[in-house]
Amino acid sequence: MTDKNIKVSDIEIKYTQIFINSKWHKATNVEEGTKADIDKAVEAAKKASEIKSIWCNYQPAERGNLLRKFANLFRRDVDYLSKLATLNGGEIINNSVGEVFASAACLDY
Repeated sequence: MTDKNIKVSDIEIKYTQIFINSKWHKATNVEEGTKADIDKAVEAAKKASEIKSIWCNYQPAERGNLLRKFANLFRRDVDYLSKLATLNGGEIINNSVGEVFASAACLDY
């Protein structure tokens, strides 16, 4: 479980890029992307909708296993993710912790 006496100011933001089309792209900063960033994301989304995703090659059981692994990463990194969510939204840390666990539960489902 998470430490109730954490200081959000202690969090280190590890990534300040935008993840588009399976690649990291330079972004203006962690708070905002540029018009060019949005254009890249829209273009990648259009291409993805036109081709068969590699995800289609996975059997349903394999997809479920991958999503559960992802959910477990949320649980493993609950402290970091909840601090990041608190920094982003300004809510209390206990709510952010709950959101991280709720997100993991959605992935499990």
